[in-house]
This record gives sequence, structure tokens and C-alpha cells, in this order.
Amino acid sequence: RRQQVDLAAFERQVADLSRQLHAMQSKVELHEEERSLAERNAKSSREAAQAFVQREDSLKWELTQSQAEVDRLSGKIATLQAENESLHNSLLKEKRRFQDLELVVLRARRAQAEAERAERSKDETV
Repeated sequence: RRQQVDLAAFERQVADLSRQLHAMQSKVELHEEERSLAERNAKSSREAAQAFVQREDSLKWELTQSQAEVDRLSGKIATLQAENESLHNSLLKEKRRFQDLELVVLRARRAQAEAERAERSKDETV
């Protein structure tokens, strides 16, 4: 009888230990799944960080290229503005010269008209 009690107690202990082992195995599997998920998340985060670094490098390069283009165009604008100013000054000079020539022609015509009138007057008085 005592052996039966000991055997029953032993069977209960084995059953308890089996349940505990099963619970621990479930916990281990859960922890392994969580670890695997954490590793995948870490890998994904590293890849995203690397992509961000590459994008940042790409944007820095684009910014450098854009700044170089801005500098080039600014120089071209300055050159064109200087050329425009020079052409404007030349145009003003030519306008003044044209006006001066018109004035010379006008004075010459007046003088010629005066001379012709004076010549006619002289012819009429003779």
C-alpha cells in the first residue's frame, strides 16, 4: 500500500513536472519568437538607417551640385547685367550723338534757309 501511495505521489510529481516542462517549453518558444521578431526589427531598422544615410549623402551631393549651378548662374547674371549696363550706356551715347547731329542738321537747314532768304532779298533789291 505504501508503494502505491509512493507511486501515486511519484506519478503526480511526474505529471506536475511534465506540465512545468511544457509551460517552460512554451515560454522558451515564445521568447525565441520574440527574439526573432526583435532581430528582424533590428535588421529592418539598420537597413532603414543605412538607406537614410545613403539618401542624406545623395541629397548633400545634389545640394552641392545645385549650389554650384546657382554660383555659375549668379556669375552669368552678373556678366549679363554688366553687358546690359554697357549696352544701355552705349545706347544713351548714341542717342545723344543722334540728337547732336539732328541739332547740327537743323542749324544747317536754318542757316541755309536764312542764306537763301538773304540771297532772294538781295536779288529783289537789285
